[in-house]
Amino acid sequence: TLTAVVDEFLSEFARTGLSFPTSLAASLTLTESSVSQTTSRDIRHKAGLSLHPDPWAKLQAKELDEILPLFSLESAEVGAVILSKLKAATVAEILGQIPGKKARQLTYALSLINNVPTGIVQSIGQSILEQLNTHTEREFDSGPVDRAGEILNFSAAAIRENLLEGLQMADADFAQEVRKVIFNFANIPERLSPRDVPRVIRDIDAADLITALVAAKLTDPEVGEFVVTNLSQRMAEQLREEMDEKGDVKPTDGEAAMTTLVVAIRALADAGEIELIMPEE
Repeated sequence: TLTAVVDEFLSEFARTGLSFPTSLAASLTLTESSVSQTTSRDIRHKAGLSLHPDPWAKLQAKELDEILPLFSLESAEVGAVILSKLKAATVAEILGQIPGKKARQLTYALSLINNVPTGIVQSIGQSILEQLNTHTEREFDSGPVDRAGEILNFSAAAIRENLLEGLQMADADFAQEVRKVIFNFANIPERLSPRDVPRVIRDIDAADLITALVAAKLTDPEVGEFVVTNLSQRMAEQLREEMDEKGDVKPTDGEAAMTTLVVAIRALADAGEIELIMPEE
């Protein structure tokens, strides 16, 4: 039955006048848009095929900032091979952005690679492309600074400051960059534009907002005042009345409500609905 089905399929396929590649490599190339890169790469590897049929075409499609670091890592001869396979305009831009001494070495090396065999050129292309893919196909979408900042944003204030002090001692530059991306409750007056306060309030549950503002009286009074004074007079008066009625709140409840407010602000910023003010250097 299986053979009959296959024969029938091939017969119908042949009647269309189309043909299918006879080699595995050509078939994989044909199906690149339908087969995942990981699957295609695994099949090529197991079959002993070249991982990239035309590495130089893929290399030419890379962004300039991906290609530039190669020239500080590779020898002048390998760098010259790379340059020889790129478009002239791209080469001119590259030579203009690397140090003068290295640019002169690469330019001279171009005269030495004329007799390099095609197979070696392809091997260099394969190696370079794999090297670039290793760097560009990262497991993490964000860099270490953003990831550290994201984690500390959701940490309790005491823990956050303790960790930042440790970072400062271990790597002052890294700690400084992390501080720039951190956005917590205390940062609201300096990072949130006053005109965006009403927009933020619309996304916050009223109970959470009141709890956060009441808790802020003890820890960050300037934040609560910033939020209230940048609302309409009617809304501000209503909030003040509800805050008075609320009375005291537990520290844990207050911090949870503050975090809810911060998360809402960051979500709006990530969605492009508001723009946070970047701290000054």
